[in-house]
Amino acid sequence: MNYVIGKYELLKKEFEAQAQHHNGMLEALNVNFSMFYPKRDFNITEEESAIINLVGPAKYWEKFGIEKHHYAMLYHSLCHKLIEIEYYFQEKLNTTRKCVVFSNDCISMIQLLQRDNKLFGVVHLRSSDVVNLLPLDLLHINIFLNKIAESYEEINSLEIKFSIGSLHRYLGENNET
Repeated sequence: MNYVIGKYELLKKEFEAQAQHHNGMLEALNVNFSMFYPKRDFNITEEESAIINLVGPAKYWEKFGIEKHHYAMLYHSLCHKLIEIEYYFQEKLNTTRKCVVFSNDCISMIQLLQRDNKLFGVVHLRSSDVVNLLPLDLLHINIFLNKIAESYEEINSLEIKFSIGSLHRYLGENNET
């Protein structure tokens, strides 16, 4: 099952119905949604292949080439934050609210919370281009939260709450419908 593709297709359809024209783009403000699934059901290879097929290999690798350092920074920042919490505060993921990383880039905040056997991710994107970046953003956020969840045997499911300040699609070029 492709969780990312399913959620993306639904979001894109809702976006097209709700977006307003603004400065040469369609834009929806304050977009909120969730993703939930059992940890064992998320297959990184299948999810990435589906996104590559959706956006096209050339476009995927071009956009990934631009974003890969941002994704890596977020993932490594989360891993470092978990180590910091355990070492300095002597807390575990299931007892803390301190696992938060920030960035000035489009994916601007991620917080991890473990409650019972579930990993909760709270993610805020300052903005995302529904055509060119949202599929990659959703994929890579899910990939690194799943990698973190794999480190915790007791976690058996993930729930990710997303908020996007500005979800947009530029008009013109190949993006106009």
